[in-house]
Amino acid sequence: MTERWLGVQVSGEGVIMVDAEVPKNGPITIVLDDSFKLAKGDRAKAFCTMYSRLHDYAREKGIKRAFIKESAVSKGGMGKAHLSAAELRGVAIAALGSACEVGLVSKASVSRNYGDRKMDEYVKDESFWKENTDGKMRSGSREAAMLILAGR
Repeated sequence: MTERWLGVQVSGEGVIMVDAEVPKNGPITIVLDDSFKLAKGDRAKAFCTMYSRLHDYAREKGIKRAFIKESAVSKGGMGKAHLSAAELRGVAIAALGSACEVGLVSKASVSRNYGDRKMDEYVKDESFWKENTDGKMRSGSREAAMLILAGR
């Protein structure tokens, strides 16, 4: 039996979301690959809108689990963009956490615990994606999809 899972990658400007049907084994089937942009203007209102979009999507589609890419320490320091992304990540965690089970996944943990390569190597590997996914997905959404694969 398959379940619907989300892989979510957050930036300061929006959310990349991959919705997939996930069987116990074999390729996952991409149901949706989309970006939700944060509305311009009042940031608090934009957060409320994003919260509603994510929460409602997860509820309406019967999402069982969501994996959100964690913040990472920046060697260049914590700039405004990093902090803005962290704020929006909190909104995504709260929204999805009120609708389904949520796991926070670091890029480093995927590299350590999934297969024998680093996450970036999987993201670039065309044959890996052909073998492990069915359906259409943008190459820029592969990190979000990788969270799903690693969560299985």
